[in-house]
Amino acid sequence: RSLLPFICNELFAQIQDKANNTVGPYETAVKFSAFEIQDEVVTDLLRPSNRGLVISATPEEGIQVANLTSETHTAEATLQRSLEASCDNRATHTLPPGGSVDTSSCVWELELIQDEEVSGGSIRTARSKFVVVEVPSTDPLILSASEMRQLEGPTLHKSLNTFVDVAKKLATPQM
Repeated sequence: RSLLPFICNELFAQIQDKANNTVGPYETAVKFSAFEIQDEVVTDLLRPSNRGLVISATPEEGIQVANLTSETHTAEATLQRSLEASCDNRATHTLPPGGSVDTSSCVWELELIQDEEVSGGSIRTARSKFVVVEVPSTDPLILSASEMRQLEGPTLHKSLNTFVDVAKKLATPQM
């Protein structure tokens, strides 16, 4: 809740600076989405009733979450409200059994879309994405497997187990 509003404020300060220093037309919009992953259940944080979403990856589009809500903002105040709402929804929506905010991962994505005039009067569109990912603390990795299962709840978070396996293999020079 403290980093995201700061990022939003800096983003719109930079947008305002660019708009003040651009001679021709300059328009921007920020596309925003947020989701949480807990025990492989994906929940839309803008619409928490929208859960069980499917993640896919393609070479053209990259990582995509089907049916994820996104909002487009042109003003800092409306984006701030959406950021705050996603954080509030994360803290208040119903998690799967054994889940908690401390063991879930969350992704906030901001896509800046800028349209500006270039030489010859044509309009150039530039897109930039900024992704903030909050992952569970890695402190439990030093615990035994049975203690980690107690922390993770009834359904063990497979990605954390995979991360532990990779970390162990990287720490072993023979592998």
